[in-house]
Amino acid sequence: MLRFLTSIFVLFSLVFNPIKIEKKRILNPLDNISIKDTLFIAMESTECGEWGGHKETILIFRKNKKKLNARILIDKVPCNDIIEKNGVGILNPEKRKIIIDKTILLKERDEKLFNNFILNLRSLNLEESIIANFGEYFVVKNTNGLLKFDFWNSMNSKNTNYKKLKIEVFGELK
Repeated sequence: MLRFLTSIFVLFSLVFNPIKIEKKRILNPLDNISIKDTLFIAMESTECGEWGGHKETILIFRKNKKKLNARILIDKVPCNDIIEKNGVGILNPEKRKIIIDKTILLKERDEKLFNNFILNLRSLNLEESIIANFGEYFVVKNTNGLLKFDFWNSMNSKNTNYKKLKIEVFGELK
């Protein structure tokens, strides 16, 4: 009789017990950055037309196991100094000069902003878009090879939130 009651109780609890639904894990691109890894976010503009323009690079890395740091490098390049390389006109890389080099410790809010930016950029990358020579070119990759994609924001037609991210995380850069 005890065995019968135990079986009924187990069956009853299995049938009428609410099923626990596991919460979806939110994708967090910064989770995979180890102390030996760096995440690169690079942007090249086209203020010099088809030859490109200035470059901005953000490096996200760890100095210890808990805290993330971000370093932004922004260069400038003269648009009138075009040289030929392999039969193609390019901006002279020797004339590039770093004008901003700033490193900060990321706050939790900053990490969320970077995660949202990367996920948004990845989503935009999957959309169909207009093709033109004008726009911003983004590359997101890390040194361990787990993440790598690029996005051509043709005619700057998509809202990447890059400028907003830059200001909110690094402040006004001059």
